[in-house]
Amino acid sequence: MVDTKTLEATRRKWEGAIGRVGEAYKEGVQGTSGFVAKALEGQALYVEQMQKANVLARRATELAKTSDEDWKRGAREKGSARIGPGMQASKEKFGAGMGEVLATIQGVTLPPKTSDPATNVANRVVPIAVALHKLKDR
Repeated sequence: MVDTKTLEATRRKWEGAIGRVGEAYKEGVQGTSGFVAKALEGQALYVEQMQKANVLARRATELAKTSDEDWKRGAREKGSARIGPGMQASKEKFGAGMGEVLATIQGVTLPPKTSDPATNVANRVVPIAVALHKLKDR
């Protein structure tokens, strides 16, 4: 069994961040560069994942109409003000989702650690990643 924080402890940490997340969000937005270029670089993967050509063409067209500063301004002026209240409004949803995630991680049985870091990753990290991927696909 993998030992994790309890759902209650995780929820307390998350709720404690609500009051300071707006400013941290603004700082993160300001520290970002090349948003539009990076988004356009990801276009091929987006096409592969979504498989909806009309949606993807519209995405690329709309991304080309904006700039990093446009995105930052929207995030600063709207996003940073919305994130705290959004988190507050979704406390129950967060708790339900994190409860599933923590239960999934806790349900993984791991072998003892070895002296080889690559073996530890294969034996201890990969099973958790696989279990979480299966959870996502449910």
